Amino acid sequence: MPDVTREVPFVVQIAWTRIDAHRGERCRECHPCGWCPGMAMARAQIAAWRKTRPW
Repeated sequence: MPDVTREVPFVVQIAWTRIDAHRGERCRECHPCGWCPGMAMARAQIAAWRKTRPW
């Protein structure tokens, strides 16, 4: 079996941190309706990484 590195990229780690921070409170970018551009970007980064990860 080939050696597969299971390290999560830094950008994805930051995206998860942003999502975790939103569980407790909103950020200054959040709209009154609840939509947040930062959360949308974080979700997109994680989704893109999941499509390309080797495992």
